[in-house]
Amino acid sequence: MASKTISPAPFGIALRKGAATLLFLASFFVVKPIWHAFGLHGPVRMVFVLIPVAGMLLFFRAVLGGREANGVLSPAVRRYLNRLLGCMLAYIGLLVAAQIAEEVFHLSGLTLAAIRVSPALPMIGCIFVIGRYLAEEQDEYLRMQAARASLIATGLLLVVALVWGFLEQAGLAHHVPASAAFMVWAIGLGVGQFWMKVRG
Repeated sequence: MASKTISPAPFGIALRKGAATLLFLASFFVVKPIWHAFGLHGPVRMVFVLIPVAGMLLFFRAVLGGREANGVLSPAVRRYLNRLLGCMLAYIGLLVAAQIAEEVFHLSGLTLAAIRVSPALPMIGCIFVIGRYLAEEQDEYLRMQAARASLIATGLLLVVALVWGFLEQAGLAHHVPASAAFMVWAIGLGVGQFWMKVRG
């Protein structure tokens, strides 16, 4: 008698994805406190950047596993996630390299500007990766979900930017670098996907 394969319970999958997501996001907020707590300086402190890298790998693994278990891991989704992971790893690598180069070589002028801008390139790559996924996805339902999640993310970004901007003008909020817009949009993308999953 053939054995029947039992897929992981949806709750267990959601729990692992949620834990991986929290670890991934939280990891970005523990690196600098560790630097300050131990008084780390120079290239040595960059070793702790491996914390968000580990969180990122666990996050993408959980997403892949969850989609595979739910039967929504199309070839286009797999390529999209692999490309996105490559961009994120490149972002962290360039961010670390830029900080080390700035501290070691004491850069200034156009060289400093080029080094500071370099981590933005993989983030720009993420935008192209998302656009390419929408063009490559053959499943109309998955493509519609991705498009809706992108619209929700854009709407959330606009709402946050408007509200924060008015609060900042009134002197009730601190200035936030414009580069934070991408993180807000990425969070909105996750919120959009979660919302559509809850609604079924």
